[in-house]
Amino acid sequence: SNVIDNFLKQAKKHLNKNGKILLLYSSIADKKKLESLIRKNRYKFKIIAKKFGLFERFFIYSIYLP
Repeated sequence: SNVIDNFLKQAKKHLNKNGKILLLYSSIADKKKLESLIRKNRYKFKIIAKKFGLFERFFIYSIYLP
């Protein structure tokens, strides 16, 4: 999660107005922690797709600045 936190902090410098980050995330990881990091870095998000694998679920997050 340190990697994601650092990424989100630095991504702000590179996003165009109305730009979005697409992030693929697995249910094996802590989804609530990810969403907490997104909010901490003052982004908004939507889950735009879900896919079910054999042992995990995958989520695609659309992350953007308000």
